[in-house]
Amino acid sequence: MSNELLNPWVFWFFSVPKCTNKDWALCYEQSLVPLCEIKSIEEFFNAYCYLERASALARNWNLCLFRQGKKPMWESSPDGGCWILRTQKWENESDSYWERLLIECIRGGFPDEVDGIVASSKPNEVYIQIWMSNAHNSQTKIAESIKNCLGLSSAHMLLKYHKESMIDMSTFKNAKLVKV
Repeated sequence: MSNELLNPWVFWFFSVPKCTNKDWALCYEQSLVPLCEIKSIEEFFNAYCYLERASALARNWNLCLFRQGKKPMWESSPDGGCWILRTQKWENESDSYWERLLIECIRGGFPDEVDGIVASSKPNEVYIQIWMSNAHNSQTKIAESIKNCLGLSSAHMLLKYHKESMIDMSTFKNAKLVKV
């Protein structure tokens, strides 16, 4: 007997590619590797036990969980955006936040506008991103869901719209710091 999820999800992996601006979107898309599709709680834990924890990802490695049919690409939801939590690698909060957000996704706890989440490894930090399909209409509701999931009374998070990311070719550059 399996415990089916409300929506199927896909784990993705990618390492930031070295691409020219001219062919960046194609190069990036080709670097995306779908690891497995998740349709039940059992499939989730069977896959998750083999994946690196957020704090153990090598520099510029990215681990993602997205709704089936969505890719971790700005172009998949051009009206979307993402909330970004910056966590220190040596603190337990990066793994704890990552795991809580993963569970919130698969249990259907986030609004439908949440496309997926990304753990992005930097030299001393892990950026945890919560991607939205329509950032302008749902950013406040999703920020509240993130805070509730993580048990935070308030938080400072970065907010970046995908349209801006497609212009400056970065999820993080020029992201706005917001207290929620």
